[in-house]
Amino acid sequence: MSLLYVVKAKRNPQNAAAGEKYYLQSKIRGHKSHKAMLNAASKNTTINPKEIDVAVSVWLDALKSALADGFSVEVEGFGTFSTSIKSEGSASESEATPAKLKSISLAFRPKPEMYYEVNKFTMEKYTPDGTL
Repeated sequence: MSLLYVVKAKRNPQNAAAGEKYYLQSKIRGHKSHKAMLNAASKNTTINPKEIDVAVSVWLDALKSALADGFSVEVEGFGTFSTSIKSEGSASESEATPAKLKSISLAFRPKPEMYYEVNKFTMEKYTPDGTL
């Protein structure tokens, strides 16, 4: 299996006189459910999908707790989860309070080895009639 792509023509919005250029754009093949991923993870192991589900659920609870306590969380060989915040600007330091908070976001920084693995993926051109 490989990544699907389509070719899209795009114009430069800053230079209308320039001709179109063609770019690859990823095409999602479909959606894998939580249950499908549990079944895939249990193949070739002695661990059943329910046990994996419990372990993943407990791990996610620990991840949320660590993030809520202000920690970043590294998943070895995968990447690091952390939070970032956005707030309104304040005229003085004393006015910069949690009341000015706009949002809290979840951030993920992949490890270099993940970039390496992703860049080894093979590509296939998608066609609407299903031929590749």
